[in-house]
Amino acid sequence: MKRYTRKTGRKATGEKEILENFEHDPAAKECFIEFGNNPAEFSAPWLKAFNTDLLVIGGNVIGAYGIWGKIFEKSLQNHGVQI
Repeated sequence: MKRYTRKTGRKATGEKEILENFEHDPAAKECFIEFGNNPAEFSAPWLKAFNTDLLVIGGNVIGAYGIWGKIFEKSLQNHGVQI
């Protein structure tokens, strides 16, 4: 949410608000793109180093996986992780 506020100057009431604006708000879209890319960049080297077969993601973040998940998976693939 801080990233969204920095990009727009508007304070969102929560992630749900940003998610609801995803289709028509470029700043919301950018935030979810970053949200998909950043964990992939961090985790890809570890996933490859340990030759993992499974990655478990949990918590509230999974509720929006339909939005950021495809970006996350594509970014992992771009880093050489087989999906």
